[in-house]
Amino acid sequence: MKSSAEQLLEDLQRVVADLETLMQQSGNEQTLGTLQQAQARIKEVARRIRGVASDTRDRVEAADDYVRQNPWRSLGVIAAVAFVVGMLTGRRG
Repeated sequence: MKSSAEQLLEDLQRVVADLETLMQQSGNEQTLGTLQQAQARIKEVARRIRGVASDTRDRVEAADDYVRQNPWRSLGVIAAVAFVVGMLTGRRG
């Protein structure tokens, strides 16, 4: 299952491809239909970007609240993660 960020990236790539096709077909009779399809996709991607941004903002606010309420516990978790990452990277070298 793809994350919302991965799906969003794929949608953005599809929109860019559609816009490139539209630019290549300028002057063609199918341009209006292609333009309408691209516009619909752009609107959908923009709506999803707003949703992901809102969800991300909520998660950041929740994390910020947790850290402010539990500073020492948060510091301990960060130190443990840094230690593990340091051990893993130290073994590679």
